[in-house]
Amino acid sequence: MEQPEELNRLKDRFVGDWDLDITIRMPDGNALAGRGTAIVREVSAGYGIESVLAYTLGDMPYEETDLWSYDRWSETMHMFGVGSDGSVHDHTGRWKDADTLEMHWSGPGEAEETITATWESADTVRIRSESTSGGKPGPAMDSVGRKRKG
Repeated sequence: MEQPEELNRLKDRFVGDWDLDITIRMPDGNALAGRGTAIVREVSAGYGIESVLAYTLGDMPYEETDLWSYDRWSETMHMFGVGSDGSVHDHTGRWKDADTLEMHWSGPGEAEETITATWESADTVRIRSESTSGGKPGPAMDSVGRKRKG
């Protein structure tokens, strides 16, 4: 079975080893900066990718493993993530254009998150995560990923 264009686009852009610069801003204006890595590999005979993130914000380490794929029936991208803080999110979304992927998650207590990943070039991606809870703004995270050479 031929793999969908939406999945191939993600694999072409995302598979590899990345260095991350991260800033998280709280609703009160306080911010934490950090650095980390993302290791992104194809899985399941190329029908999915796995991203393993590890970073530190301030003095707080965090790890997350995400499984990504494209659902032909709903015509949506999916990212199922599990974080070292116990969080579990199942995001769904679509490509907004050739270089921008937008993913959404809704959870209990009117919690929501939107993640927008925009590839500026083959080796640079900007990712913005905005969250709300009960209709009120939550943390916003901005990341810049730079693909390692070689």
